[in-house]
Amino acid sequence: MEQKAPSLIDKHVAGRIRLRRLQLGMSQEDLARALNVTCQQVQKYEKGANRVTAGRLHEIARVLTVPIQFFFEENPGCGDDVTDEDARRWSQIMASSDMVSFIQLLAGFRSPKIRRSMRDLALAVAEELREGGGPPDKG
Repeated sequence: MEQKAPSLIDKHVAGRIRLRRLQLGMSQEDLARALNVTCQQVQKYEKGANRVTAGRLHEIARVLTVPIQFFFEENPGCGDDVTDEDARRWSQIMASSDMVSFIQLLAGFRSPKIRRSMRDLALAVAEELREGGGPPDKG
């Protein structure tokens, strides 16, 4: 029997599992032990390769200390204007080691004010780059 490809929502839930685990500074091994599954299984959950059942999602939410709704927040598949390309881009962003490092760094700040300031700085840099700005030419 052929396995069905994960849907946009499956991929989104997978990314949110990974995001929350990283926010907590928890390793995949730690999560696997808490769920009584293999580390490979956690990897498959986080990549969206294996779908998460309702019961398992309830367990994951308990271990990661979030309500079930957390896994469905900011779902890119909820809007009518979301394309497969948007979903692929979101998945690539969440799989990026640079993004993981950045999320871990931000999660390390206890102050919400500092986290917001860091977000605002990143937005300002992105806007500057979109407008063609950048570092001055040397020479």
